[in-house]
Amino acid sequence: MKKDTKLGLFLSLFVLIGFPVVFVAISLLTGQWDTFLIGFPASSAAGFMGVWIALREIKKERKSD
Repeated sequence: MKKDTKLGLFLSLFVLIGFPVVFVAISLLTGQWDTFLIGFPASSAAGFMGVWIALREIKKERKSD
């Protein structure tokens, strides 16, 4: 696995897991759950798309080796 695909997978997982945690923390501190309700679907979509693309690229690299 190349360094670029490892980084892409790591960042995608961070967006998928880390951003919702940040949105929950902000919502708990402020009491405004609109932040979570707006941010969660967007970060989930970006995270899932990034993971899907990263895994597809990893699979391509393994086939070419």
